[in-house]
Amino acid sequence: MTVITFPSTYMALSAEKVVKSAGLEGKLIPVPRKISTSCGMALRLAEHQLDQVLALLDEAGVEIEGVYELADKER
Repeated sequence: MTVITFPSTYMALSAEKVVKSAGLEGKLIPVPRKISTSCGMALRLAEHQLDQVLALLDEAGVEIEGVYELADKER
């Protein structure tokens, strides 16, 4: 599973909108504790979509904080 984190909830919500508008699957989830203990939202997506999603977010001006690969058991 691939997870993208954002500097703000607004950016996370914007990212979800961009991804869904492009017809891709992505789901907002709480940031996994393995990544951060602070509250926040992350976008979960399939690994094969990462390059396309990053390009779309860049085009739309959506700032990201980090990209993480997690094993299914680390959700």
